[in-house]
Amino acid sequence: MKIAVLSFTSGKIDRGVETVVGELVKRWRKNHQVKVYSSLGLGINDLQKFNWQALKEANKFGADIIMPMNGGWQSLLCRWWCWRAGAKLVISGQAGLGWCDGWNLLMRPDVFAALSERNKKWAKKLYGKGVRVEVVPNGVDLKRFKSEGNKINFGLKRPIILCVASKDKYKRVEATKKAVKKLGKGSFLWIGGERKFKHEMMPLVYRSADVFTLVSESSEAFGNVYLEALASGLPIVATDDELRREILGSYGTYVKDVWGKEYPEKLELALKKRKDPTLPKKWLEKYSWDIIAQEYLNIFKSL
Repeated sequence: MKIAVLSFTSGKIDRGVETVVGELVKRWRKNHQVKVYSSLGLGINDLQKFNWQALKEANKFGADIIMPMNGGWQSLLCRWWCWRAGAKLVISGQAGLGWCDGWNLLMRPDVFAALSERNKKWAKKLYGKGVRVEVVPNGVDLKRFKSEGNKINFGLKRPIILCVASKDKYKRVEATKKAVKKLGKGSFLWIGGERKFKHEMMPLVYRSADVFTLVSESSEAFGNVYLEALASGLPIVATDDELRREILGSYGTYVKDVWGKEYPEKLELALKKRKDPTLPKKWLEKYSWDIIAQEYLNIFKSL
């Protein structure tokens, strides 16, 4: 099977989508021919030029499966190309409950891979029976993210409250800053904002903290960082919504009012939880990238 993945930002930035592409592709390549088309040396303003060049290369490659990761015009052009070339279009819903994945669904992919049951219900409600929707979550590398191993001395007063998030407003990092301040002890460590680390260093970062928290808005598509933190043995404080409860189950401490006194109270509660990395092992197994990669291959083969 020949699989072509269009991911403009792979190799340029190091966030969720790029991690997903890297983890999946290295597993698919064991038994299949896989090409990843990234920026090709072009700037962000040349995205359209990139899309055309990438599809020309995919045509030469003879791709059976096309998987666009950047949405927008890329999804539209890939839909047109798949109709023309007889390839199958699979789109992973990495954008969340909003117009980006709404647009992806409008492209009528052969399969839309929703990252959760909640996202699947949203997609089916929005477009009914017009699109095949399968649940395929993002994953975590359980060999790398674990409680045992080296740590980083950040020189911060403990406990260290860790948040891994971009500067996007919907991540609500300001609410976390205020909650840590109200907590009245410890230090706030924001990776992705005040400090940056390559993804290969993140296992050390998680192991060096005492609690992980991220209270982004409910429109978020998934949240790989929750799985990474959980696999690293950290107690977690997360948004109280259907998505986060689906990802974390009984292993999360949940907060509804992220701007009020409830948030620091939940941080205090999480700090009292005993770290026991053996507890979520069974829960995390279903999120192993090895399993997730195979789920995608099963979908590809069904097409």
